[in-house]
Amino acid sequence: MVLYTDGITEARSKKDGSMFEEESLVKTIEKSGNKSASQIHLDTLESLKDYDKPDDATLFVMRRV
Repeated sequence: MVLYTDGITEARSKKDGSMFEEESLVKTIEKSGNKSASQIHLDTLESLKDYDKPDDATLFVMRRV
């Protein structure tokens, strides 16, 4: 389960100003595959490193074990 605020999907690229959007978030999570919740969280934050987040950006990742 991944919960997030709009600050994640509305983050803007430092390069061209485009938004991160849900599609990029889904691709990042899918690319993380069967990794741990903490690694999926880290992968997602890493994918946002080149984005400005003017709004709050909250991300919660939980996996069933």
